Amino acid sequence: MKKYLWSIVLLWSVLLLVSCGKPKEDLTKESTQSEENTEQTVLNIGAVRPFEKSPEGSTLVFDSLTRLDDLYQPLPGIIYKWEHNADYTQYDLYYKTDIQFHDGKALTGEVLKYDIEKEGFLYYCSYSYVLDQVKVMEDGHLQVKLKAPYLYLVEDLARIPAVPENAWSEQGGITTFVGTGPFVFEKTDEGEMSILKQNKNYWNKEYKTDVDVIHWHSIPDEQTRKLALESGQVDVLGLSEHAISLPYSAISQLKQNSTYGIIKEPEDNYTSVVILSMNYKEGKMTNPDLRCAFSTMFNSEEIVKTALFDVPNACEYLYNPKYKDGPPKELKYGYDLEAAKKNLEKAGYMVGNENTPTKDKEGNALVLKLVTYNREYQKDMAVYMQAAAAKLGIQLDIQNAGDSTYIDAMQKGEYDLTFGHPWFVPLIDSVGYLGLEENYTDYGPGYCFNQEMKDAGNSYLQANNPEEAKKYSEIIWKVQYEGCINVPIFSDVRYMVHNQKFDGLHFDTVVNQIDLNGVTKK
Repeated sequence: MKKYLWSIVLLWSVLLLVSCGKPKEDLTKESTQSEENTEQTVLNIGAVRPFEKSPEGSTLVFDSLTRLDDLYQPLPGIIYKWEHNADYTQYDLYYKTDIQFHDGKALTGEVLKYDIEKEGFLYYCSYSYVLDQVKVMEDGHLQVKLKAPYLYLVEDLARIPAVPENAWSEQGGITTFVGTGPFVFEKTDEGEMSILKQNKNYWNKEYKTDVDVIHWHSIPDEQTRKLALESGQVDVLGLSEHAISLPYSAISQLKQNSTYGIIKEPEDNYTSVVILSMNYKEGKMTNPDLRCAFSTMFNSEEIVKTALFDVPNACEYLYNPKYKDGPPKELKYGYDLEAAKKNLEKAGYMVGNENTPTKDKEGNALVLKLVTYNREYQKDMAVYMQAAAAKLGIQLDIQNAGDSTYIDAMQKGEYDLTFGHPWFVPLIDSVGYLGLEENYTDYGPGYCFNQEMKDAGNSYLQANNPEEAKKYSEIIWKVQYEGCINVPIFSDVRYMVHNQKFDGLHFDTVVNQIDLNGVTKK
């Protein structure tokens, strides 16, 4: 028995001696290697922008204060309940009190007060124009007072991220990526790959995903992103942008390859439209009859089939009519070549053909400048339109422009036609962004082109009940339709292409949100 006990003691001594004899750094190394060997599920996202400059990417680390459903009606989030007075000038907001930032600090009423006050202007939320004060009533309860009625505060708060106090610089740049969201920002390496890790302490326990780590690859060039998917560098494209981010030619090719999964946003969920925009402020397109001629000159279904590989959907509306603030269904645009010819004549032109130029009364040929942004689909559409216009004797001179050249042309009004910035859901944000803008912007002139539009837009913003808001939204669409300053071509339905390593990838109903809830590894 003594011999057996002595053997155990000797063995234990040897083991202790061996382990104590190892250098501390070796033990640390073994521990680190053990952690690294733990299998983690990594999702590689191919994105247009670097993570730090991506509004969509930021939604992985920052929660919005409320959420929206597929009709853009508000849903609970950090703010889980709300009440308002009869004329929508006071809101009581009730928020969760057990939420922490990634660094362990509490999300307090004072922080939410800062967010609501600071971020309205930054995110083009129209409530910021009528905000009077935000007051912390007690823990879990904020009160917002407005200078005028405003119906859409709770919807607007779905655009406001929960960030720490003083997270914004004086120049309007974010200074930290410490949020409350489902993923924690770790770092960005020299190759512009950002690393995010799942927040294991995420407050929303209904959020379930197999994705442990995200590698966010910034690949600005369209074709290079496609090659990254094909080489296996990335798992998914199109998830990380609020608009279509792959060339339609690439989507068409990838659809033919069973290696890849294709996810198309539901067709009736589109929230913006690709438009032909006319410079109504100066030049030939100030003539409303000429604008009307161009509103029916191009066959959008044929454009989609011949120039865009039949990938997007031709569209007859400037804005999705399914939404409560959308246009009446009778205000739809359509291809009508005879109407185009009649409006050209009303505009004072003698209509020509492929062999004879269209001329004005002084005998000057109708020559227009079409400026496109340096995107493949815009170049392809421009070539189609150039050929279609030539059949009526109209010369379209195409100028393909890069970032700075395009913005410069838009700001100076040095164009007749372009593919401009669309109206987007919800209407309240569009009105606040471009709908009441009368001057040139980075996208050309705003859409407030006459006094009637100005009056309708302001009345819509100041409506104190839903019925009044609906009335003025319909006036806005009537004014836009009759003014013919923009023409819809196709709905900007998003596509996602992935290598089928994951199930459950999907588009969030809000275009600037990325939602990985329900994503599982195959």
